[in-house]
Amino acid sequence: PEKVSMLTFDPADASRWRDAAEFIAGQYGRLDWAFLDAGASFPRRDNYLDAARCGLDAIMPLIGDNRDGGAIIFLTSAAALREELDQGNGFMALLRHAAREGGELQVRVSALAFGGDAPSWVDTPLFKELAHGDDASAFARLAEMETPVARLPGIGLGELIPLMLAEADGGAVLVVDGGHTL
Repeated sequence: PEKVSMLTFDPADASRWRDAAEFIAGQYGRLDWAFLDAGASFPRRDNYLDAARCGLDAIMPLIGDNRDGGAIIFLTSAAALREELDQGNGFMALLRHAAREGGELQVRVSALAFGGDAPSWVDTPLFKELAHGDDASAFARLAEMETPVARLPGIGLGELIPLMLAEADGGAVLVVDGGHTL
């Protein structure tokens, strides 16, 4: 890309999403793809779905305005694939709906579902809060949480993103969790 911006704000705030979409349209004229991690640092997990919906509402039309469309990739937890009724299942239903809705606009909507000690975690506020001195204690605390945590295989999430941005992809959920959802 010729230009890259990273915007940080409360992802459950629809007005901030509208501001972000206006900034992107004004600064760059278009948006080809977006990588959204709406639940990365929420102190409360109960507004994860609101954040995902707000992001889709603001970003999908912007990408849909492109002649060739584009892609939206969400980062979520592999725990969203469990059968229990919770925020994760709601997110998966939202993702399926968004993939169908995006198809009409040529916007491919996909997700990376992770589980384990992804290297990106060490820089998140949640991980730092749990660490209390060392990474091992943070992973021990994460393992005690509702979302199961396991060691990831050698592939990094970043290696999968170009695959998911390919024009042939859309509506896929790639699971990178060390086999724990099998």
